[in-house]
Amino acid sequence: MNRLRELTELRADQILFPEEWEYENAFAIWSDIQNFSEQSMCFWLGEVEQLDGLKPIPELCRLPYPVCWFEIGCTTEAKTWILGILTVQTDKGIRITSFRRMNGDWQMRFTADTDSYNSGKLFISPPREEIRDEVLITKQSIDMFLSALHCTNVKKEETAPSIKIQHKRQKRGKKPLFSYWTLSLLQEKSARLHNGGTHASPRVHLRRGHPRQYAPGKYTWVHPCKVGTGPGIVHKDYDGSRIYD
Repeated sequence: MNRLRELTELRADQILFPEEWEYENAFAIWSDIQNFSEQSMCFWLGEVEQLDGLKPIPELCRLPYPVCWFEIGCTTEAKTWILGILTVQTDKGIRITSFRRMNGDWQMRFTADTDSYNSGKLFISPPREEIRDEVLITKQSIDMFLSALHCTNVKKEETAPSIKIQHKRQKRGKKPLFSYWTLSLLQEKSARLHNGGTHASPRVHLRRGHPRQYAPGKYTWVHPCKVGTGPGIVHKDYDGSRIYD
């Protein structure tokens, strides 16, 4: 899943911009994005619900390429939409630009400038409080993905458009579609259960996948597993067999 080419083939007047932005400012930002997109490495993060409750590892939150496109799916009972986030490393720092695709329309949500990716200083436009909350949630989702990306037992898998489709686009004078990357979690040889200790064993529950440090600077991704031997069962409604796919 990768809609970056669909987005960048639109004109500036086909994008919904925040009302606070002047057209000239929006057009300039849009031109930069179209230029940077050609250098972008694309990643599909999966559904945002799969990241709920996971805590990123700050030292692992490093952008893997100077220009990255992160795509996240969002589904509620009322609607479904896609978030697309472009991160660009420049001489001045990092620019994060977020888009939302809903009902076939693209809307630019915000831009956030910072001197480095992990800096706590974010200069956000438009400067509304609800936008700031959205920026923090979006960045946390990317941080969790980056934490998994740098684990030792995670393999990157590239998904490329079919050659047939690329040839058709070339004949029509269109630019080729982007390929994108997903993370494949390597299975552990055996699941480990906690049976020791002096306290009462917790109720049986599903432990969510998470990064674990096994040596200084070395992390591995721990797969979801059933743990606990105590009475009763704690039910959690998610499938963690492949966190990002």
